[in-house]
Amino acid sequence: MNFVDMPSKLSSNEKDKLYLYGEDALQNAIHNIFVTQPGSVPGHPAFGCKLGNFLFDQIDPLVESMIKAEIIYSIKRWEPRVRIINIDVIEDSDYNRLSIKMKYVIVRDPYNVEREYIFSTSNIT
Repeated sequence: MNFVDMPSKLSSNEKDKLYLYGEDALQNAIHNIFVTQPGSVPGHPAFGCKLGNFLFDQIDPLVESMIKAEIIYSIKRWEPRVRIINIDVIEDSDYNRLSIKMKYVIVRDPYNVEREYIFSTSNIT
């Protein structure tokens, strides 16, 4: 169960449990979006994010904005429970990888707590 379909009549303790479970599930869902290249899931060819397309690009302001746009598009399309606050793209040219730090809030989070998801392109296989 997640914030999208969470019943409103739960005890405080039950909401806390769902809150933690929902957050873990959401982090996993975001990770799955980031590591899945569109076209790789049979029966669902559009699912994923094209981060792998940028692996060998030199990161300049244009490429950075393209990466951010791809992330925003993918998250809006595949994870409507999330509203992105900020995305930072950090290049590690020595190891030819990108680190992405995405700050977000859960749309139906009653506390509106800002969260962070950190991803490295070394996780893309």
